[in-house]
Amino acid sequence: MTGLNIKICLWYMNPSLRSRIQEIFSEEDFQVSYCECRTPDKLSGCMIKEAPDLVIADYDASEKVRKIIDDELESRYAELPLIYLVEASGIRDAYATIKAGFWDMVQKDQLFKLIPSVQSAHRYARMLRQSRETEEALTESRERFRALAENSLDVIMRFDRDHRHVYVNRVVESQSGIAPSSFLNK
Repeated sequence: MTGLNIKICLWYMNPSLRSRIQEIFSEEDFQVSYCECRTPDKLSGCMIKEAPDLVIADYDASEKVRKIIDDELESRYAELPLIYLVEASGIRDAYATIKAGFWDMVQKDQLFKLIPSVQSAHRYARMLRQSRETEEALTESRERFRALAENSLDVIMRFDRDHRHVYVNRVVESQSGIAPSSFLNK
């Protein structure tokens, strides 16, 4: 998956760590655009304006700084990967917080593991977005069908494979005198 084109938000990253990250991505031929944030306002703006594919944050920043990123991403955890970079000494604490919803962590002394972590998170987030979009399209299609069927002047019925009624519109009652519910599952 070399040559991946990706937008990354770097949250509260010190300059030397940021340089190491950029170097790793350039070695792998990634096309990366970065949004660097150190304030809550900049972070919120980046989430809206830049729409990053993932966020990389320094777990070893203060708890207050971690809380800012957690609060900002809480509603987005399902689709926006958060990867924490952590010192080896803080790995136990980081594992304890993985239940909060961030996607992965990479030890700072093993940044070569960042590439597979980013690839995996990007691929999984894309699958989740596609699944959500498919579900939204299906819901919209069902709503359109229901609107057409409920407003039709003709009787409309749907049957399952065993020829039982699974849907009957209201027109059947005006034309037959039998309530639609009487047809269902028969």
